[in-house]
Amino acid sequence: MDYSYSYQTDNPVIVIIWLLVSLGIAVGLGFVGRNIMLKKGRSGGGGFALGFFLGIIGLIICAVMSESPERQMERMRMMQQGFGRPPMPGGAPGYPPQPIPPAYPPAPPVAPQAKTCRSCGAALVPEASFCPNCGTRV
Repeated sequence: MDYSYSYQTDNPVIVIIWLLVSLGIAVGLGFVGRNIMLKKGRSGGGGFALGFFLGIIGLIICAVMSESPERQMERMRMMQQGFGRPPMPGGAPGYPPQPIPPAYPPAPPVAPQAKTCRSCGAALVPEASFCPNCGTRV
């Protein structure tokens, strides 16, 4: 009596069913990898290939990968704007834009100061080149 068991099969229907199930699982893992990568702002085709060819290990690689630099910059902009709050100067949809208040109050106008001689302190006319009191060059 031969009690040995062989894993080989001669039935082509079982082989075809096994291949179709394996292909379906691989395609399913590929789509999961694609969705993971698209959420990170990366190539969906690369995620599909990782999931399809590497299976669970490919999905782990997709999950560990960082976001794309463009996606990171977009996230930083959202954080600076306050997560969905409308940016200034516009308001919420349907409302008129709000004016931007000045950051600092305007500086008072500066009056021109009269020029004086460095030697004698006499008042000078603005276009004078020499002091009319002591004759020193201005």
